Amino acid sequence: MNLLWRLTMQGRARANQVLTGSELSHPGFGALVSRTPECRGQLAEIVSAVNAAGGAYHQLDFGSSLVIQGDYDMNKYVQFYHLPSSLEGQTVLDIGTAAGYFALECARQRIFVVYARAFMSLIRGLVSSIS
Repeated sequence: MNLLWRLTMQGRARANQVLTGSELSHPGFGALVSRTPECRGQLAEIVSAVNAAGGAYHQLDFGSSLVIQGDYDMNKYVQFYHLPSSLEGQTVLDIGTAAGYFALECARQRIFVVYARAFMSLIRGLVSSIS
């Protein structure tokens, strides 16, 4: 068997193991967003605008029904990346961040993100300091 065929078969097997609904345990990114009404209102406007434009690459859940719809809900797939359970205090270089799922996940885990570029600049300032 060639390597490409084996990888394809492994990918199909993993696709059948994708978590759904109640199996998901990701807390979302709500804790990153300031709880002030002004910031929540701004985030709601951004979520609405992004969703109206067709969504994003990654689905991003900020809690309180503030969900940016995306092509990929990484909560279903993140287990296949075999990431360490904790990287707290580490520094991550995020290149090609797309909609920013992993940059936000790093921030949620108190990991310093050196570089992330996407539409994330729209929500900068809404994300509270994690120090």
